[in-house]
Amino acid sequence: SSNPGTDSNSSSNFSLSPNTSTATISGTATLQIAGSSNIDLTIGGTGTSGLSSAYLNSSQFGAFAGTGTTPTAALVSSGQLNANTLSTYNQLPEPGGSPSYLQWGFFFGEVNVGSTTWNAALIPWVAGNVMTTAATLPQGTVKYSGIVAGDALSNGNLYAATGTYTNFWNFSTSSGAGDIIVDSAEYPIKTSLNGVTFTGQIYEPSAASSSTSAPTEAPTIAQNTPEVGTLNGAFLQNGSTAYAGTMGSLEIVDNASSVHTQTIGNTPYTFVGVFGTVKN
Repeated sequence: SSNPGTDSNSSSNFSLSPNTSTATISGTATLQIAGSSNIDLTIGGTGTSGLSSAYLNSSQFGAFAGTGTTPTAALVSSGQLNANTLSTYNQLPEPGGSPSYLQWGFFFGEVNVGSTTWNAALIPWVAGNVMTTAATLPQGTVKYSGIVAGDALSNGNLYAATGTYTNFWNFSTSSGAGDIIVDSAEYPIKTSLNGVTFTGQIYEPSAASSSTSAPTEAPTIAQNTPEVGTLNGAFLQNGSTAYAGTMGSLEIVDNASSVHTQTIGNTPYTFVGVFGTVKN
């Protein structure tokens, strides 16, 4: 089973549990919508409540979601079902296989609340075995690398974008540095450890980047480089191994750099997404 995912506000807004005897999967999720109350969703099950699901293995599953027992046109799926079209997801092992402590996937479709219909194009989710208490820290500087996935708004167009996330953690100073490469831009990051969670700042990219390769060392961030985003995350447990990976969420609002020049209106380039990494 996958444990609760994480976003900027909560570490328990998403959960899934498979039933291998019935080949089904079920769970709950909370959607946070700007300017509206949260929407609590029921996910999947055996279909007796109108919410069907199918569970092949921990890498391949899908389930309909609804408000209460009212089915909607929304679907939760594993990331592996889309790996052929989102090749950057292959930066990590298959979800549910190795590592089993980190999984990801997508939510998409429509959710009806009263007379309002909310449309979700392709919203990524990430879930993992979140550490609940601090443990003995790894020694020295450790590299964590993986994927980032989310939705971008640029020049009036809303679309899904994927890329890589790399962070070099110096556990002796409880700080990290790395970068996020997504949507043809390379964003430097700095992070600060707080127990088993962390926060970070995302900085303006110096130039456009078509690379999808993770860096081999922490980048140098020039003084006075503008901040264009923030991130929040948590460390993951793999059995008895602490600090085995990370996952979290991020937001970029970039109206300063020339990488994403906006020619329509005054709306800045915006990217909202999630990330998941494994310890290298």
